[in-house]
Amino acid sequence: MKTHAIRILLLLVLSISLTACGSDGGDASGEVRTSSEQILPNLLLEVDGTVEIRRTGWSEFLPAAFGAILRQGDLVRLPEGGSAFVFCGDEAAWEAGPNSIPADGEAHGVPCESARPPRPWPDVAALRGAADETDTYVVRPRGTALLDDRPTLVWESAGDGGDTLSLVSVLSDDGESRAPVQVSTGALDWPESWPPLVPGATYVLLIGEETADPDTTLGRGFWLLDEAQAGELRTREDVLRAHGYSGEAQRLVVAELYYSYGLYAEAIEELEPLAVETSAPPVWLKLGQLYLETGLPLEAQEAFMQALVRAQALGDLTSVGEAYLGLALAADLEDNPADFAGNLEEARALFNQVGDSTLLAEVERLQDR
Repeated sequence: MKTHAIRILLLLVLSISLTACGSDGGDASGEVRTSSEQILPNLLLEVDGTVEIRRTGWSEFLPAAFGAILRQGDLVRLPEGGSAFVFCGDEAAWEAGPNSIPADGEAHGVPCESARPPRPWPDVAALRGAADETDTYVVRPRGTALLDDRPTLVWESAGDGGDTLSLVSVLSDDGESRAPVQVSTGALDWPESWPPLVPGATYVLLIGEETADPDTTLGRGFWLLDEAQAGELRTREDVLRAHGYSGEAQRLVVAELYYSYGLYAEAIEELEPLAVETSAPPVWLKLGQLYLETGLPLEAQEAFMQALVRAQALGDLTSVGEAYLGLALAADLEDNPADFAGNLEEARALFNQVGDSTLLAEVERLQDR
């Protein structure tokens, strides 16, 4: 009788969690694509020299760094002696590889037919259950689809000592038993004694004395991408890896592909070392967004601060403004209304200065909600 009651509780917990994070390879943003066409952002790659861009409505050209998203209508300028390439996000253009930007000091349009636009910041603000960072909390996997059926488990702890980890499958229970494992580090390779994940089931990782209830598991469910989607993704990944991109460029476009399938954990694993290696503000911004979307405000705050410092040094005012937007959302996730409002005002001032009406509208949406 007790076992039946626990199963009913787990089913209820997962049904609430899935409202925030989706299942079977989906997420609340609707990013996952299973159609015959995949569209990623247009991305600035292989930058050598000072690339400048000007979006519609901007008052001037501004510096842009590796990983910047290029939109239809943008103008791109590269001085003589420099070099840079544009990855076109429409799958129909992948086989052709990246397009070079003429290094003639003249303004040129983005050489791409179409692409996925950046996700609006107010949509990122539809945040999942946040980690309680005053205690032990799950870092990865949480709120994500996975390719690996034996993922590495990662957590952070505000205290010392070991924690008992319990992996619990919920909703479409796979019927397998996974005994808690006693560990004393912040990461654990999937135990050999545990059966692997299976498609169609959803899992929640519990740490220490956590219990399976909506307050602790909201937004933390994870699941294995189904075989059809995984095969589709691998085919597309092979196409992206077949061209002569640098290692950094390849990891960026693959991370964007993973993101489009809801593979947040695997996108983060690509972006974390890439952000450190490149110091590029757009990569730090993307990493911060992924932390936000998986309910990790402390990690998001650190990523946005890195983006802020680097964008200020570069003179990339829009990335500075977006870093402030990210810091505002991290503050909101931590229930800090003063920092939320203050960072939004910093962002507003910068977007006013640049003349970016799109991002100004996003600030206003956040202030008016």
